[in-house]
Amino acid sequence: PDVVLPAGDRLRAALEGTNGANFAHLRRKHPTTKFSVFGQASLSLPPWKRLQVVALCVDQRTLEKVEGDVLDLVETACDVVADFLKLNDDQVQQAYEDIRVERHDMKL
Repeated sequence: PDVVLPAGDRLRAALEGTNGANFAHLRRKHPTTKFSVFGQASLSLPPWKRLQVVALCVDQRTLEKVEGDVLDLVETACDVVADFLKLNDDQVQQAYEDIRVERHDMKL
């Protein structure tokens, strides 16, 4: 969400966790899914170049669980940087609501 992008590298660090621990956890939980972070946390970039989490899910049966876990991770990262950005509860709630989830059917 735009409101948390000014946190910059802190947002990326909150997503990844210490030494990539958050994605290591997701990979253990969903071993057939590839997780990546792309882009930069910057409002000056077009949306497709901004920070985003991508999950390539081979097993369609796990897609909803993966989506839920990634959404939880992104919400947690928003919460972590909210204090740094001095966001109030309403702004944090709006950030949660502004998280975009996109699904694309790709042949892997």
